[in-house]
Amino acid sequence: RDVLYQLLRGSAGESKINIRSAPEEVKQLDRFLKVLHLSSIRRVCEQVGLKSLVTKQCVSLLRYSDLVPVDVAFYHAGERCREESKSEMALVFFNRFVDVTEMLEDEDGDIDETEFLMTDIPSSHKNLPKKSHFDEDAIEEIREWALTAGMSNNVQCQLPLRKCTNCGKKTYLAGVTCHNCKHAVPECIVTGWPVIGASNAVSCPKCHGRALKDAWNSFVLKAKACPWCEQRGVKPVC
Repeated sequence: RDVLYQLLRGSAGESKINIRSAPEEVKQLDRFLKVLHLSSIRRVCEQVGLKSLVTKQCVSLLRYSDLVPVDVAFYHAGERCREESKSEMALVFFNRFVDVTEMLEDEDGDIDETEFLMTDIPSSHKNLPKKSHFDEDAIEEIREWALTAGMSNNVQCQLPLRKCTNCGKKTYLAGVTCHNCKHAVPECIVTGWPVIGASNAVSCPKCHGRALKDAWNSFVLKAKACPWCEQRGVKPVC
């Protein structure tokens, strides 16, 4: 993580190059950096008990599920959402987890992408593992939970939406890129979720990395440092 950070961002933490206009190879390196960053900061949040931030980080990692083991990504996102009582999101993610495991058993199978058409989560066909990272007992437990939840009238199999600030269409709540107009918003350096609106945003005084205010305050109170540039002594924002 630190090597890629220094290469792409430098000591100040701000991008040394324009990522949007950079060659595809550089854009891919930047995506790897974000995967490593989210994975690293998730471990920190787990250690200090910031469970709600861990949930958001796991959900954000699905945006990069073409770079990480796709079954592991959807399992962890579903499990964290289930523990946080976000049953609708858990059901969508666990259904995808089950779809992936079944694809590994039946090469002629298919994965329905309908529930992800309004998201910036890549197709799971792009990164199928050669075999599942989970044993049959774990897979069956998730399959049974998803089946039971799917039959419940209290749980709908759908992801939460927000209004795109550019085109006005409904798009995925946790997405940083609108599925309709492709308008991108800043990605929170704590959670990976979209940073929308000045009243809900803060910036690190050193690297100027953007973050959701509540997430920033929760993190720096525990870690005493910026999650992006690791500047010590940063403080919560009122």
